[in-house]
Amino acid sequence: MNGEDETAAAHGGVLVELPLGDAAPDFNLEKAVCSHGLFMMAPNQWDPHSKTLKRPLRLNLAGGETFSLMVHVSHPTHSSHALHLRVFGTRALSPQQQQSLLNQVRRMLRLSDQENRRVVDFQKVHEKAKETGFGRVFRSPTLFEDMIKCMLLCNCHTTIANFPSPSELANLEVEFLAKRCNLGYRASRVINLARGVIEGSVKLTEIEFACEYDTVSNLSDYDKLAEKLRVIDGFGPFTCANVLMCIGYYHVIPTDSETIRHLKQVHAKTSTKKTIERDLEDIYGKYAPFQFLAYWSEVWRFYEEWFGNLSEMPRSSYKLITAANMRPKKASGSKRTK
Repeated sequence: MNGEDETAAAHGGVLVELPLGDAAPDFNLEKAVCSHGLFMMAPNQWDPHSKTLKRPLRLNLAGGETFSLMVHVSHPTHSSHALHLRVFGTRALSPQQQQSLLNQVRRMLRLSDQENRRVVDFQKVHEKAKETGFGRVFRSPTLFEDMIKCMLLCNCHTTIANFPSPSELANLEVEFLAKRCNLGYRASRVINLARGVIEGSVKLTEIEFACEYDTVSNLSDYDKLAEKLRVIDGFGPFTCANVLMCIGYYHVIPTDSETIRHLKQVHAKTSTKKTIERDLEDIYGKYAPFQFLAYWSEVWRFYEEWFGNLSEMPRSSYKLITAANMRPKKASGSKRTK
């Protein structure tokens, strides 16, 4: 038992192993976690010193009740073929509870067989991604959390509590949530989504498993799914594209003013809302059906040229990653990706 195992045991913790399977030879926990701004959003906590992801995860009880336990995810050097989940606040976990925690971590790190194949296939057409180990884009343990965060973007405030469940949010008053979390008009959208999940009009399982990698109609199914999402209050094209990226659709690049800024600063291409789709196709179309992964690997590398290694950044500095801090006037000492 190493030092961290002893700490977990001393605090009533349980150690659970997550076999990496085919992903083991090239898997890098730091790169898998620190690959998207979602890793910076509460309740995720990345510890750059121990290379550990810390956050509470939810388990179900009989009668529909849930409870949360703090989980630390690490990749010990002596266990290259498995991740370690150190679960605090309990002395025992049933096999079903262990499996639930493993599934949530697999989802965050995209450790399914389908995602493993996507990584391999993407890196075949993107040599730079193969060299840098890029291919997994961090997401949340549940689709519901992804959907809320895609709506709110940077409006998720730091907290040590777990991310609320649909039932917890559905029972709140809009005014309370708006004031408590400073969400303004977005509070009603959050609560409406939660109530849609509880009432069954928003079918999370159906959405979650719609992206089957081996399905011939995969790309055409995207439009049908996007159409269903757009009826949800607050789900415009940008939010829908981000949510669908989270479930594995990588052929569409979500576009907003930041996309236009990126093309101008990195590719010296002046785009507009009318031309952005064509411009993206000109640049990233050769990577189909992984256009988003090619684009995002470039965006992430660009961020790190400005701000340094994001996995080493203290949490107090996350707020500095804004468009205002990426203006060309600060570029005197930076190299640019061409």
